[in-house]
Amino acid sequence: MAEIAKSFFGPGTPGMIMLGVLLAGLITFLGERFLVSIGKGTWSIYYKTGMEIAAILSVVGVALTLLGKIFGLSQGNGF
Repeated sequence: MAEIAKSFFGPGTPGMIMLGVLLAGLITFLGERFLVSIGKGTWSIYYKTGMEIAAILSVVGVALTLLGKIFGLSQGNGF
């Protein structure tokens, strides 16, 4: 059971990236609410946009890694 969890939620795995994106979404929501509440609405838009870009880049990075593993496996190189 521990090996399965480690293989899915270990460093650089899709599960870890999903957790990171989920936490980034929560932090973005709370940060945006805080900035709006103190009267910095424009900054909240900048903050939200930056966090969305960071989330997209992390997902793209994992997707490229997985594609590399898939094509490496199809060429007989293995993981």
